[in-house]
Amino acid sequence: MINSVSMEPPKLLFICNANVNRSKTAEVLFKEEFETKSAGFYCEDTTQTNKINSNLMEWAEIIFVFEKDHLLQIKEQFPTVYSTKKIISLEVPDIYNFMSEALVDRLKWKISNSLTKSKHSPKNVIEYHELDEIDANTIKLIKNRLKL
Repeated sequence: MINSVSMEPPKLLFICNANVNRSKTAEVLFKEEFETKSAGFYCEDTTQTNKINSNLMEWAEIIFVFEKDHLLQIKEQFPTVYSTKKIISLEVPDIYNFMSEALVDRLKWKISNSLTKSKHSPKNVIEYHELDEIDANTIKLIKNRLKL
């Protein structure tokens, strides 16, 4: 997937609690296809983890969070980002280890679906369960245009 304006791959930021398992796995998993970075709300900046900050938020074109609570934290800490950037809540619980097969499979499926379906959404903040509604609305629009 290429950004149509700059012909560069989109910049994806993955944010979870500690930047150890979920967000770090997503960063590694999608780095071949996209520009990726990851961060956490409850960690320190070290050589292995990144604490969320305004520079990372501004860098990202699409922000993925793993829990609904993360949306609220972004809204409180980065209100401008919350109202202007595409943010998708994947709703993946913190029960997986870094690069576990179950986590990798879940992320591949959810993020691929999210990137495809969120393009059709006028909303900037999307909870994963809403993507099915977006798809249904898109299908309804197509059917109406084709008069099916």
